[in-house]
Amino acid sequence: MITKSFNVHDCVVKLTTEDENFAQFVNANYKPFISKSVEKPDISVRFTKKAGENAREQKKQLQTIGEDIYFSKKRIFWENEYGFTGLVTLNDLGNNNQPNICVQAFHQEFLEEQSSEERYKNFQRSMRWTVHYPLFTLLMERHNWELLHAAAVTNGETTLVFAGLNKVGKSTLATYLCQNHGFRILTDNYLLVGDQSIYGFPEVIRLGSESMKLFELESLWDHEVYGKHHIDPTDIGTAMEATPDAFFILSRGNQLRTREIEPEDAWQSMENLHAMLGEFPQHNFMAVWPMMSDLLSEGRNNLSGSTQTALFLRNHGIF
Repeated sequence: MITKSFNVHDCVVKLTTEDENFAQFVNANYKPFISKSVEKPDISVRFTKKAGENAREQKKQLQTIGEDIYFSKKRIFWENEYGFTGLVTLNDLGNNNQPNICVQAFHQEFLEEQSSEERYKNFQRSMRWTVHYPLFTLLMERHNWELLHAAAVTNGETTLVFAGLNKVGKSTLATYLCQNHGFRILTDNYLLVGDQSIYGFPEVIRLGSESMKLFELESLWDHEVYGKHHIDPTDIGTAMEATPDAFFILSRGNQLRTREIEPEDAWQSMENLHAMLGEFPQHNFMAVWPMMSDLLSEGRNNLSGSTQTALFLRNHGIF
């Protein structure tokens, strides 16, 4: 059995799995957060065949809400057509007298013969479902943060955020600034937005073949995953917290131009783009979380995410 531990903005995650390659994949994505401590984790993830069987057994005690999602006051079960099975359990007390989360999950396709690219696609899916989504949910609950699909870079004096859909050039632009202008990367995918600062999540950087040639970077794997090469973020430098100076919603075209957008309109546009992407916890089985997380909800701000983040953008004079 392999155990990995990560400390992500004071939230400790412990992963236990029998699959060495999956453990290495998660470790590469969480490299800036690697921790030696495995005591009293906030989130315990057990990713084994037995854990998947246990999850399916507990499903019998839960009620369904549709879409292969079952839940009770403290548990969420989900299985899908890809062979993934997972159970998220909310326990009463963890670090600092806070509730913690236990995840039991497995992906049945790991037991089958697959190409390297397809296996690594399943690694990425499983990592998001079992580690990313519970982690983001707990961080947002504890700190009243919001999630933004964006790349962000900082040089200690200037911090820039590039939001937008996939394949619009966020990662390439962020990598270019890091390679040529002394910036460090906070994230190229998931950005955590707080009241006064933004918080990094520098998992692996995903670049297309043209960008790889341009920057002369080395790929972590011998193959692409979802058409992208994976780059170690520490190769270009990482950062964990900054105060943003400007937010941009990127688009691609024949002309280089900018225009100002009202913060409320910008954030509403991003929420719509998030819904199109479907890559956040609220777009998956963790959407059921508010129905069973009353232990955590007392500290949440009464402002909606849209209103709160729009005020954040306006207070910083950006957009």
